[in-house]
Amino acid sequence: RPEHAVAGCAERTAGLRRSMSSHASFAPAQSLAMTKPIGGAATTNDIVSAHKSGKKKQSTAARLNALVDQFQAFYGGLEHDVIAEHEDQEDKLATVERYVLRLQKSLVVEQTRRIEMLDHVENNLKQQFEAVWVRNKAQMEALKPEIPKRIVQWHARLGADEEIMEEERVARKIAIEKERLRLLKQLDDFQERLEIEKVERLE
Repeated sequence: RPEHAVAGCAERTAGLRRSMSSHASFAPAQSLAMTKPIGGAATTNDIVSAHKSGKKKQSTAARLNALVDQFQAFYGGLEHDVIAEHEDQEDKLATVERYVLRLQKSLVVEQTRRIEMLDHVENNLKQQFEAVWVRNKAQMEALKPEIPKRIVQWHARLGADEEIMEEERVARKIAIEKERLRLLKQLDDFQERLEIEKVERLE
């Protein structure tokens, strides 16, 4: 995890700081020991040189400690930012998961509702079909004895209609023939008058 990695870096930085502090505390004594001539007492120049060297080492250790503090502050801020970003991403992921879960539940509820509705419609159609089938069967059973009688009645009615149509056909034929003869007579009369008019004009 990111916070574990940052914590490990912080621990290593703290160990480095402790190690540098321990080295800095022994720096003046070591400098005096190293500048002391073998077999004689240390001179004033040796003491001053050792003192300057100790101050220089202490200044270097202080700068290193400051760098350690800066690194600790940097890693602390980095740890805070990484943890905050990680928590924000986890919150977003949890929000998306909740949304997807609600969507899945809504789809399941809608599918269940539609299946129930289709089952209800199917059962209703089956009931209506059964009712119509039973009613039609009862009507057919009731009409069975009457079918031969009705067929005879239909034949009689068709025969009567055919006779009426034949009589109508004959009557129309007679009327058409009378009208044809009348028109022919009118045509003959018209031709006779036309001939008479021609003769009269010639005279």
